[in-house]
Amino acid sequence: MTAYKLLDWHHAWKLNGDSLCCRKCGSAQMEEDGDEDLHHSDACPSRELSKTPWNELKILISRGTKH
Repeated sequence: MTAYKLLDWHHAWKLNGDSLCCRKCGSAQMEEDGDEDLHHSDACPSRELSKTPWNELKILISRGTKH
């Protein structure tokens, strides 16, 4: 199940080193700002769906490393 959620995350976000951006509107966020909400463009369809992509990624990774 975690693998599918990670793929969903990847379809929504583009990770580039210590920054990521929304694949729909291009709004970006650095990892150091990951505890704050990411601000999508006003017209972005993902604006209300995902505001904390870094936290989502950390949760997915932590679930995937537990055996």
